[in-house]
Amino acid sequence: MHIKINNLTKVYGVSTVIDDLNLEISEINSIGIIGESGCGKSTLLRLLSGIEDPEHGNITINGLSPITNKKEFQAKIGVVFQKHNLFPHLSVHDNIELILHKVKKYSKKECNYKIARLLRQLRITNEANKKPAEISGGQAQRASIARALATNPSLIFLDEPTAALDPLMTNEVLKAITSLKKDGRHFIFVTHEMDFLKDFADYFIFLQHGKIVEQGDRSCLDNPKTAELREFLKIY
Repeated sequence: MHIKINNLTKVYGVSTVIDDLNLEISEINSIGIIGESGCGKSTLLRLLSGIEDPEHGNITINGLSPITNKKEFQAKIGVVFQKHNLFPHLSVHDNIELILHKVKKYSKKECNYKIARLLRQLRITNEANKKPAEISGGQAQRASIARALATNPSLIFLDEPTAALDPLMTNEVLKAITSLKKDGRHFIFVTHEMDFLKDFADYFIFLQHGKIVEQGDRSCLDNPKTAELREFLKIY
């Protein structure tokens, strides 16, 4: 994965959330974004995934811009939000089928085959015909991951995929995500789970007040260069 960001700025009202951010990294499979609440992590993820546009600046990921090549770029990615974001009136199966019909135009038979394989992979086959309110938080988040995988994206964005889950459910979701990395998929994710970051990320970005304070290989987390990152890691 190759990412290049130039002078990226995002403003909400009078607050500059991402402040003239610059970054270029190559040959990385998984990037973790960390920082205190309100530092701009989720905003940066939304900008990188093309969900939001910046006030200023450019982004290129694997040769495409989520700003100027939005439709083409978003056809190649999957996104998993903090909350599973499943449609509450649809079953797990139908949530995934909707995406396959809309994006891939698959037939009913093709959808059923694809969905069955995804549900087996995420270990939620028994929840296929249940609605989100009828399953656990961990199962719902795994269903959300299955939906994100339905279009066979090469790059997956994860925004705090274990937020608000208890330790058992968190472990379920993190195991599912880790197994996907072995399939050769690339990830950009926001997390507060430092053990997951150290195990899963090849590279990390530490944000503070919308700026990158420290970045590097995950091994750098064992010996931070900045006082800001050292203090942050004490909390987590």
